[in-house]
Amino acid sequence: MTSPCRLDSGTATEKSTGEPIHPSSQNSSQFSIGLEVLPGGFYLEYMTIDFNYKFEFADMFPLEFHVCLDAETGRLNLPSDLENEEWTDLDFNKCDHCPLNSNDHPSCPAAVGLGHMVQSFQDMKSFWETKITVTTKERVYLKETDVQTGLFSLFGLIMASSGCPHMDFLRPMARFHLPFSTVNETVMRVTSMYLLKQYYDAKKGISPDMELKNLDELYKNVTKVNHSILERIRQVGHGDSKSNAVLILDSFAFLLTNELSNDLSSLKEIFDSPL
Repeated sequence: MTSPCRLDSGTATEKSTGEPIHPSSQNSSQFSIGLEVLPGGFYLEYMTIDFNYKFEFADMFPLEFHVCLDAETGRLNLPSDLENEEWTDLDFNKCDHCPLNSNDHPSCPAAVGLGHMVQSFQDMKSFWETKITVTTKERVYLKETDVQTGLFSLFGLIMASSGCPHMDFLRPMARFHLPFSTVNETVMRVTSMYLLKQYYDAKKGISPDMELKNLDELYKNVTKVNHSILERIRQVGHGDSKSNAVLILDSFAFLLTNELSNDLSSLKEIFDSPL
């Protein structure tokens, strides 16, 4: 069940240089596909889950990215004719714990998903101010912040839904993506998602990990992926915003594993009162 939607990007151009280069427009019908019934009676209101990120600048034309997930699988939809650069090859700075084989998977899933964004932001500084609007089918988010904060949010969405085996456990979070989430929000969402997975595992007769022991190991693998992606994108352009975005993701992964080692103490008082 694949939608024709793409992950699109525009190119920022200084206003003084001439006409803007507008990002690829999306057909409005993507936002009203209709109701669909999946096996087991599960209803999907749409065939795709869409996130539109728009970066607006004071002295440049905006950059816009449309991220499209398959509503059934939660996987990132990419166009079949996408041209990948060398830095997205699987064997280019490949993660040492990557289970994929380049014969079957010539490209790194996470790198391919990030490719257009890395190109578009390669000459930008992380501290440049921007107004970011994230539009979904259900609501609109708006934040005035710096470039790296917006990319941190966007990179997290892409990597979690890219099909990278070590990021795949985060796919349910990508489906319910929360732009610009804080550390505490991320800790709450990750642990809640993980415990819900344990509930469903127990229903299937699988021993649940209620102590969150495996979650720590999963995030150690995420950290390795972040480091590898960081080395890849450092090969492209001179802007620091995309590198800093990955560093923020890595910091969040570190803080979450630290929270796990401290028994999620930062959230404990929220649950001190009976529900």
